[in-house]
Amino acid sequence: MNQMKPSFLFEKKTTIKMQTSAKNVNNERVKLNQTKAKNLKLRQDIDVMRKELTSAVGEVDKIKKGIKKAKKEAES
Repeated sequence: MNQMKPSFLFEKKTTIKMQTSAKNVNNERVKLNQTKAKNLKLRQDIDVMRKELTSAVGEVDKIKKGIKKAKKEAES
């Protein structure tokens, strides 16, 4: 019976280490998923900002053309 006790303790320690490792892996998986979700949201926000910038640049170009046209008409 004395020989089984160290083996049992070793198995128990191993089991505890495995459970701890499994919890750590799970926690890291949760962090990774949160980071992926945050990255996706930020990418979507950036895409929206790029579209807004492109639209704003287009509007500025239209206004500049309108000003040039009005200036030419005023000079003639």
